[in-house]
Amino acid sequence: MAFGIVFQGKGLIEINEFELGELSPDHIHIQTRTSLISTGTEGICLNRLFDPGTHFDRWVQYPFKTGYCVVADVVAVGSQVQGFKVGDRVFTRVVHASEHHVKTDRVSKIPAEVSDEQAQWCALAMIGSMILHAGDIRLQDEVAIVGAGPVGQMAVRWLLAAGCKVTVCDTVQMRLDMASLAGPCHPFLGSVDAFGTHVEKVFGGKPRVVIDCTGNATVFERALSIPRNYGVVVLLGDTGTPANQHLTPDVLTRGVRVHGCHISHETPDWHELKIHQRFFDLAQSGRISVDGLNTHRFLPREAQAAYRLTTDRRSETMGIWFDWRTG
Repeated sequence: MAFGIVFQGKGLIEINEFELGELSPDHIHIQTRTSLISTGTEGICLNRLFDPGTHFDRWVQYPFKTGYCVVADVVAVGSQVQGFKVGDRVFTRVVHASEHHVKTDRVSKIPAEVSDEQAQWCALAMIGSMILHAGDIRLQDEVAIVGAGPVGQMAVRWLLAAGCKVTVCDTVQMRLDMASLAGPCHPFLGSVDAFGTHVEKVFGGKPRVVIDCTGNATVFERALSIPRNYGVVVLLGDTGTPANQHLTPDVLTRGVRVHGCHISHETPDWHELKIHQRFFDLAQSGRISVDGLNTHRFLPREAQAAYRLTTDRRSETMGIWFDWRTG
Protein backbone atom coordinates (compact mmCIF):
# COMPACT_ATOMS: atom_id res chain seq x y z
CA MET A 1 0.00 0.00 0.00
CA ALA A 2 1.36 3.42 -0.99
CA PHE A 3 0.99 6.47 1.23
CA GLY A 4 1.26 10.21 0.78
CA ILE A 5 0.95 13.61 2.45
CA VAL A 6 -2.42 15.31 2.06
CA PHE A 7 -3.78 18.67 3.20
CA GLN A 8 -7.31 17.91 4.42
CA GLY A 9 -8.19 21.53 5.17
CA LYS A 10 -6.64 24.77 6.33
CA GLY A 11 -3.73 23.76 8.58
CA LEU A 12 -4.77 20.08 8.55
CA ILE A 13 -2.17 17.51 7.47
CA GLU A 14 -2.66 13.77 7.18
CA ILE A 15 -0.78 10.72 5.89
CA ASN A 16 -3.19 8.79 3.67
CA GLU A 17 -2.82 5.33 2.19
CA PHE A 18 -3.89 4.61 -1.38
CA GLU A 19 -3.80 1.90 -4.03
CA LEU A 20 -1.68 2.57 -7.11
CA GLY A 21 -3.61 0.18 -9.29
CA GLU A 22 -2.33 -1.56 -12.40
CA LEU A 23 0.68 -0.08 -14.21
CA SER A 24 -0.28 1.36 -17.61
CA PRO A 25 1.83 0.31 -20.61
CA ASP A 26 3.18 3.87 -21.09
CA HIS A 27 3.97 4.53 -17.39
CA ILE A 28 6.77 3.70 -15.01
CA HIS A 29 6.42 2.73 -11.37
CA ILE A 30 8.70 4.79 -9.14
CA GLN A 31 9.51 4.53 -5.44
CA THR A 32 10.33 7.81 -3.73
CA ARG A 33 13.74 8.42 -2.17
CA THR A 34 13.46 12.10 -1.13
CA SER A 35 11.10 15.01 -1.67
CA LEU A 36 11.67 18.70 -1.00
CA ILE A 37 9.01 21.01 0.41
CA SER A 38 8.41 24.16 -1.59
CA THR A 39 8.02 26.22 1.56
CA GLY A 40 6.52 29.30 -0.09
CA THR A 41 3.97 27.63 -2.34
CA GLU A 42 3.03 24.83 0.04
CA GLY A 43 2.74 27.26 2.94
CA ILE A 44 0.29 29.36 0.94
CA CYS A 45 -1.73 26.24 0.09
CA LEU A 46 -1.75 24.80 3.62
CA ASN A 47 -2.70 28.02 5.37
CA ARG A 48 -5.01 29.32 2.63
CA LEU A 49 -3.01 32.52 2.26
CA PHE A 50 -4.75 33.48 -0.95
CA ASP A 51 -7.70 35.53 -2.10
CA PRO A 52 -10.91 34.15 -3.66
CA GLY A 53 -10.74 33.97 -7.44
CA THR A 54 -6.97 33.62 -7.65
CA HIS A 55 -5.24 30.71 -9.38
CA PHE A 56 -4.41 29.35 -5.90
CA ASP A 57 -8.12 29.40 -5.06
CA ARG A 58 -8.93 27.39 -8.19
CA TRP A 59 -6.04 24.97 -7.62
CA VAL A 60 -6.25 24.21 -3.88
CA GLN A 61 -9.28 21.99 -3.34
CA TYR A 62 -9.27 19.78 -0.25
CA PRO A 63 -8.27 17.04 0.11
CA PHE A 64 -5.18 18.52 -1.58
CA LYS A 65 -2.20 16.37 -2.51
CA THR A 66 0.81 18.59 -2.08
CA GLY A 67 4.39 18.86 -3.33
CA TYR A 68 6.28 18.75 -6.64
CA CYS A 69 9.96 17.93 -5.97
CA VAL A 70 10.58 14.15 -5.96
CA VAL A 71 13.66 11.96 -6.39
CA ALA A 72 12.80 8.31 -6.93
CA ASP A 73 13.92 4.88 -8.16
CA VAL A 74 12.31 3.15 -11.12
CA VAL A 75 11.02 -0.20 -9.85
CA ALA A 76 8.94 -1.30 -12.86
CA VAL A 77 8.33 -0.15 -16.45
CA GLY A 78 5.28 -0.47 -18.67
CA SER A 79 5.44 -2.60 -21.79
CA GLN A 80 5.53 0.42 -24.12
CA VAL A 81 8.14 2.43 -22.19
CA GLN A 82 11.46 3.13 -23.87
CA GLY A 83 14.56 4.80 -22.47
CA PHE A 84 13.95 3.86 -18.82
CA LYS A 85 14.76 0.69 -16.93
CA VAL A 86 14.42 -0.72 -13.46
CA GLY A 87 17.12 0.77 -11.23
CA ASP A 88 17.21 4.20 -12.90
CA ARG A 89 17.19 7.10 -10.45
CA VAL A 90 14.96 9.94 -11.59
CA PHE A 91 13.53 13.34 -10.77
CA THR A 92 9.93 14.27 -11.49
CA ARG A 93 7.38 16.86 -10.40
CA VAL A 94 4.84 14.79 -8.49
CA VAL A 95 3.34 15.07 -5.02
CA HIS A 96 4.85 13.88 -1.72
CA ALA A 97 4.08 10.15 -1.72
CA SER A 98 5.93 6.87 -1.29
CA GLU A 99 5.20 5.58 -4.81
CA HIS A 100 3.83 6.80 -8.12
CA HIS A 101 2.87 5.64 -11.59
CA VAL A 102 4.02 8.36 -14.01
CA LYS A 103 4.44 8.94 -17.71
CA THR A 104 8.03 9.49 -18.78
CA ASP A 105 7.58 12.75 -20.70
CA ARG A 106 8.22 14.74 -17.50
CA VAL A 107 10.85 12.48 -15.93
CA SER A 108 14.61 13.09 -15.94
CA LYS A 109 17.34 10.59 -15.19
CA ILE A 110 19.75 11.76 -12.49
CA PRO A 111 23.49 11.34 -13.12
CA ALA A 112 25.33 9.15 -10.63
CA GLU A 113 27.48 12.11 -9.59
CA VAL A 114 24.44 14.12 -8.42
CA SER A 115 23.13 13.17 -4.98
CA ASP A 116 19.46 12.82 -4.02
CA GLU A 117 19.81 15.88 -1.80
CA GLN A 118 21.09 17.91 -4.75
CA ALA A 119 18.64 16.57 -7.31
CA GLN A 120 15.56 17.31 -5.18
CA TRP A 121 16.14 21.03 -5.93
CA CYS A 122 15.39 20.49 -9.62
CA ALA A 123 11.89 22.00 -9.64
CA LEU A 124 12.92 25.09 -7.68
CA ALA A 125 15.95 25.38 -9.94
CA MET A 126 13.56 25.28 -12.89
CA ILE A 127 11.57 28.17 -11.43
CA GLY A 128 14.76 30.19 -10.90
CA SER A 129 15.96 29.43 -14.43
CA MET A 130 12.91 31.03 -16.02
CA ILE A 131 14.41 34.49 -15.50
CA LEU A 132 17.11 33.70 -18.09
CA HIS A 133 14.67 33.39 -20.99
CA ALA A 134 11.35 34.88 -19.92
CA GLY A 135 13.17 37.63 -18.03
CA ASP A 136 15.47 38.44 -20.96
CA ILE A 137 18.66 38.28 -18.91
CA ARG A 138 21.77 39.22 -20.88
CA LEU A 139 25.41 38.28 -20.46
CA GLN A 140 27.06 40.35 -17.72
CA ASP A 141 23.78 42.02 -16.76
CA GLU A 142 23.66 43.79 -13.41
CA VAL A 143 20.75 42.27 -11.52
CA ALA A 144 19.27 43.17 -8.12
CA ILE A 145 17.36 40.36 -6.37
CA VAL A 146 14.81 40.99 -3.63
CA GLY A 147 14.32 37.90 -1.47
CA ALA A 148 16.77 35.07 -0.73
CA GLY A 149 14.35 32.27 0.04
CA PRO A 150 14.53 28.99 -1.92
CA VAL A 151 13.54 30.56 -5.24
CA GLY A 152 15.84 33.54 -4.66
CA GLN A 153 18.70 31.14 -3.90
CA MET A 154 18.16 29.46 -7.26
CA ALA A 155 17.94 32.81 -9.05
CA VAL A 156 21.29 33.88 -7.56
CA ARG A 157 22.92 30.65 -8.72
CA TRP A 158 21.62 30.77 -12.29
CA LEU A 159 22.60 34.43 -12.67
CA LEU A 160 26.12 33.86 -11.40
CA ALA A 161 26.48 30.84 -13.68
CA ALA A 162 25.37 33.08 -16.55
CA GLY A 163 28.09 35.63 -15.80
CA CYS A 164 25.89 38.34 -14.29
CA LYS A 165 26.82 40.72 -11.51
CA VAL A 166 24.39 40.23 -8.66
CA THR A 167 23.29 41.85 -5.44
CA VAL A 168 20.63 40.33 -3.20
CA CYS A 169 18.49 41.70 -0.38
CA ASP A 170 16.80 39.92 2.50
CA THR A 171 15.87 40.61 6.11
CA VAL A 172 17.32 37.29 7.34
CA GLN A 173 21.11 37.02 7.66
CA MET A 174 21.13 33.23 7.32
CA ARG A 175 19.58 33.46 3.87
CA LEU A 176 22.19 35.97 2.76
CA ASP A 177 24.96 33.73 4.09
CA MET A 178 23.54 30.88 2.01
CA ALA A 179 23.34 33.08 -1.08
CA SER A 180 27.00 34.01 -0.58
CA LEU A 181 27.91 30.31 -0.79
CA ALA A 182 27.03 30.55 -4.48
CA GLY A 183 29.60 33.25 -5.17
CA PRO A 184 29.97 37.04 -4.98
CA CYS A 185 26.44 38.39 -4.62
CA HIS A 186 26.94 41.61 -2.62
CA PRO A 187 24.35 40.78 0.08
CA PHE A 188 22.27 43.47 1.75
CA LEU A 189 20.60 42.88 5.11
CA GLY A 190 17.54 45.09 5.34
CA SER A 191 14.23 46.00 3.75
CA VAL A 192 13.52 46.63 0.08
CA ASP A 193 12.97 50.31 0.93
CA ALA A 194 16.67 50.77 1.70
CA PHE A 195 17.92 48.35 -0.96
CA GLY A 196 17.96 50.89 -3.81
CA THR A 197 20.77 52.95 -2.25
CA HIS A 198 22.88 49.81 -1.75
CA VAL A 199 22.22 48.70 -5.33
CA GLU A 200 23.44 51.99 -6.77
CA LYS A 201 26.61 51.80 -4.68
CA VAL A 202 27.33 48.26 -5.89
CA PHE A 203 26.60 48.90 -9.57
CA GLY A 204 27.47 52.60 -9.80
CA GLY A 205 23.91 53.36 -10.86
CA LYS A 206 20.49 51.81 -11.21
CA PRO A 207 20.39 48.31 -12.72
CA ARG A 208 18.46 47.25 -15.81
CA VAL A 209 16.87 44.26 -14.04
CA VAL A 210 15.31 43.80 -10.60
CA ILE A 211 13.84 40.43 -9.61
CA ASP A 212 11.18 40.12 -6.91
CA CYS A 213 11.46 36.59 -5.49
CA THR A 214 9.54 37.22 -2.29
CA GLY A 215 5.94 36.31 -3.04
CA ASN A 216 5.13 39.25 -0.74
CA ALA A 217 2.59 41.45 -2.52
CA THR A 218 3.67 44.66 -0.80
CA VAL A 219 7.29 44.31 -1.97
CA PHE A 220 6.37 44.74 -5.64
CA GLU A 221 5.50 48.45 -5.63
CA ARG A 222 8.65 49.26 -3.65
CA ALA A 223 10.79 47.28 -6.09
CA LEU A 224 9.54 49.39 -9.01
CA SER A 225 11.70 52.34 -7.93
CA ILE A 226 14.96 50.36 -8.08
CA PRO A 227 15.60 49.75 -11.83
CA ARG A 228 16.80 52.44 -14.19
CA ASN A 229 14.54 54.17 -16.72
CA TYR A 230 13.11 51.61 -19.17
CA GLY A 231 14.36 48.80 -16.93
CA VAL A 232 12.33 45.80 -15.84
CA VAL A 233 11.00 44.31 -12.63
CA VAL A 234 10.66 40.54 -12.98
CA LEU A 235 8.03 38.92 -10.76
CA LEU A 236 9.34 35.48 -9.88
CA GLY A 237 7.75 35.06 -6.44
CA ASP A 238 4.13 33.90 -6.63
CA THR A 239 1.75 35.66 -4.24
CA GLY A 240 -1.67 34.53 -3.11
CA THR A 241 -2.87 38.15 -2.95
CA PRO A 242 -2.11 39.69 -6.37
CA ALA A 243 -4.72 42.43 -5.86
CA ASN A 244 -2.33 43.93 -3.30
CA GLN A 245 0.42 44.37 -5.90
CA HIS A 246 0.12 48.00 -6.93
CA LEU A 247 1.70 49.88 -9.81
CA THR A 248 3.55 53.14 -9.14
CA PRO A 249 4.29 56.16 -11.36
CA ASP A 250 7.62 54.49 -12.26
CA VAL A 251 5.76 52.39 -14.83
CA LEU A 252 4.40 55.38 -16.74
CA THR A 253 6.87 58.19 -16.08
CA ARG A 254 10.08 56.13 -16.24
CA GLY A 255 8.98 53.35 -18.56
CA VAL A 256 9.72 50.59 -16.06
CA ARG A 257 8.30 47.32 -17.39
CA VAL A 258 6.87 44.42 -15.40
CA HIS A 259 7.55 40.87 -16.52
CA GLY A 260 6.06 37.79 -14.88
CA CYS A 261 7.97 34.50 -14.76
CA HIS A 262 6.44 31.15 -13.79
CA ILE A 263 7.42 27.48 -13.91
CA SER A 264 4.83 27.02 -16.66
CA HIS A 265 6.59 29.44 -19.03
CA GLU A 266 8.33 26.76 -21.04
CA THR A 267 9.35 27.26 -24.67
CA PRO A 268 10.66 24.87 -27.35
CA ASP A 269 14.17 26.11 -26.47
CA TRP A 270 13.83 26.14 -22.68
CA HIS A 271 11.67 23.36 -21.32
CA GLU A 272 11.57 21.11 -18.27
CA LEU A 273 13.76 18.22 -19.40
CA LYS A 274 16.37 20.57 -20.89
CA ILE A 275 16.43 22.67 -17.71
CA HIS A 276 16.86 19.57 -15.53
CA GLN A 277 19.77 18.39 -17.65
CA ARG A 278 21.40 21.83 -17.60
CA PHE A 279 21.01 21.98 -13.82
CA PHE A 280 22.63 18.55 -13.46
CA ASP A 281 25.49 19.57 -15.78
CA LEU A 282 26.14 22.76 -13.82
CA ALA A 283 25.92 20.88 -10.52
CA GLN A 284 28.47 18.33 -11.70
CA SER A 285 30.83 21.04 -12.92
CA GLY A 286 30.50 23.00 -9.67
CA ARG A 287 29.09 26.09 -11.39
CA ILE A 288 25.85 25.65 -9.43
CA SER A 289 25.97 24.28 -5.90
CA VAL A 290 23.19 23.65 -3.40
CA ASP A 291 25.63 22.80 -0.64
CA GLY A 292 24.39 24.19 2.67
CA LEU A 293 20.81 24.73 1.50
CA ASN A 294 19.26 21.57 2.95
CA THR A 295 18.56 22.58 6.53
CA HIS A 296 15.92 20.22 7.94
CA ARG A 297 15.29 16.51 7.30
CA PHE A 298 12.08 14.76 8.34
CA LEU A 299 10.58 11.33 7.90
CA PRO A 300 7.22 11.35 6.08
CA ARG A 301 5.38 10.40 9.26
CA GLU A 302 6.75 13.62 10.79
CA ALA A 303 4.94 15.76 8.19
CA GLN A 304 2.99 17.74 10.78
CA ALA A 305 6.20 18.84 12.48
CA ALA A 306 7.79 19.69 9.13
CA TYR A 307 4.94 21.94 8.02
CA ARG A 308 4.66 23.48 11.48
CA LEU A 309 8.27 24.55 11.01
CA THR A 310 7.45 26.16 7.65
CA THR A 311 4.66 28.13 9.31
CA ASP A 312 6.08 29.07 12.70
CA ARG A 313 9.84 29.33 12.10
CA ARG A 314 10.29 29.69 8.38
CA SER A 315 13.07 32.26 8.73
CA GLU A 316 15.21 29.54 10.34
CA THR A 317 14.83 27.20 7.38
CA MET A 318 15.76 26.79 3.74
CA GLY A 319 15.55 23.27 2.32
CA ILE A 320 13.05 21.21 4.34
CA TRP A 321 12.84 17.70 2.96
CA PHE A 322 11.37 14.27 3.53
CA ASP A 323 13.56 11.17 3.57
CA TRP A 324 11.43 8.28 2.26
CA ARG A 325 14.41 5.91 2.12
CA THR A 326 14.08 5.05 5.80
CA GLY A 327 10.30 4.78 6.07
